[in-house]
Amino acid sequence: MDSSNQCCGKEFEFDLNGLDQYKFYAAGESTIIVAYIKDGQVYTTVSYDCGQNFSEPKKTMSINGVVKDIQVQAKNNQFVIAFKETISDIEYRRAIAGSLAPTEKTINSRECTTERPKGKKLVDLSVGFREKDGKEESVDHEFYLTDDGKIGLECYGHG
Repeated sequence: MDSSNQCCGKEFEFDLNGLDQYKFYAAGESTIIVAYIKDGQVYTTVSYDCGQNFSEPKKTMSINGVVKDIQVQAKNNQFVIAFKETISDIEYRRAIAGSLAPTEKTINSRECTTERPKGKKLVDLSVGFREKDGKEESVDHEFYLTDDGKIGLECYGHG
C-alpha cells in the first residue's frame, strides 16, 4: 500500500464484539476490506469511503474447526482471502476469492476448494496475484513440509 492512501490518519467505527477473528486490509485509496469469523461463519464486508460506511456483511463460508493465520490481498477490483483451518488435528488450506464493485458499493465473493496440504504439515500461507492466459487472477500459496523435511510450495489460482 503506498503512502498516498486517503484513509491514513483517519479513524472509523467497527464493532469487534462477538468476532472470533478478523483481518482488515486497506485496498486502494479509500477501500477497506474486512474478513471476520462470527458464530462459525466467515463474513466479508467492504468500505469504499475509508470506513465511514460498510457494505452489508456477506456470509461466505462455514467454519468446521479452528481458524488461524488469516491473509487478505487485493489488486484492482479482485481480492483473495486465505487461512488455515484445523479440523481433528489436520490443517487445511481454505480460500475465498472475489471482486469489489465500487459503483454498486458491494463485494462479491465465493468459497474456493478446501485442500489438505500436499505434505506432512501446512507450514504457511500467502496470497497474491499472477498472470495466467493473459489475465490476472488471485492466487493463494501453500507452503508445506515434505516427508523428507523440505519445504514445498503449491499455488492455487482463482481465475
